[in-house]
Amino acid sequence: HHPVTDDKLMVRDKGSHRRVCYFGQISPPKDVSVLYLVGGDKRIATWWDEAVRETLTEIEGVTLTRVRRGGLNEDRTTGSMIAAIVTHDASRALDPQLHTHMCIMNLTFDPVEQRWKGVQPSAYFRHQGYFREVCYNRLACSLLAAGYELELVRGIGFNVKGVPPELRSRFSKRRRTIMERAAVLGATSQDALQTLAGQTRAAKTHSTAKDLRSGWLQETGTELPALRRVMTLARDSQSSPDVISSEATIKAAEAHVFERRSVVDEHVLLREALLMERGKVSLKNLKVSLD
Repeated sequence: HHPVTDDKLMVRDKGSHRRVCYFGQISPPKDVSVLYLVGGDKRIATWWDEAVRETLTEIEGVTLTRVRRGGLNEDRTTGSMIAAIVTHDASRALDPQLHTHMCIMNLTFDPVEQRWKGVQPSAYFRHQGYFREVCYNRLACSLLAAGYELELVRGIGFNVKGVPPELRSRFSKRRRTIMERAAVLGATSQDALQTLAGQTRAAKTHSTAKDLRSGWLQETGTELPALRRVMTLARDSQSSPDVISSEATIKAAEAHVFERRSVVDEHVLLREALLMERGKVSLKNLKVSLD
């Protein structure tokens, strides 16, 4: 129902078979959570909020609805979305893990038909990698501007230079549980890992933020001075990070993706560009260069 007029927004009610919403979650690399929740760099909360909001804007931009009137059988981009978000700071294993849950309602306004309709979610799933890189790039821009140095890693994400790898491992108990189960089953794909994440999810336990941080500091132990040194070095070396040409980045991304394919979605191209120069280019400028 409309929150102001109380008008019913959905045309039909399918009862228990109706899809009410879609859930998503996004989280930063572990080092970022450790710096924020254990090291105490409170600025990261703002940087994370900015990164999530830019990501939500991109998700909203690919929102579709099905078109079935007039003999048509296609999808139409509406670019409108209704969503609620909530950010948590601990994993199920009570490790420091900043993450944001997104609840996207199965509701979008079709500007052509001038009515509220259900969402066609295919683009949400198709562009997951792009959404992640949008978030990571915006977060990386803030980290670099604050003096942190980033390191490339195999696979997804990045590390922050100087953060003790022992902490990264120690505070990844949830990940370790999933990977151990995956090894037993021979599961390797991202879809399989996501399924295992649901199957191995323990019941929630409740602790206060104060108790959690106290426990994390104790668990950090002798690595705490090293962690604080990373933060101090970042504050002492703040400078404007190198700005990479958006045009050059797009050309490099094109050379890479078109080496294997003749036609690609622009989101694939932008994702590759963001990966190439993470934290040194803005999504807005890349889009301008792409046009």
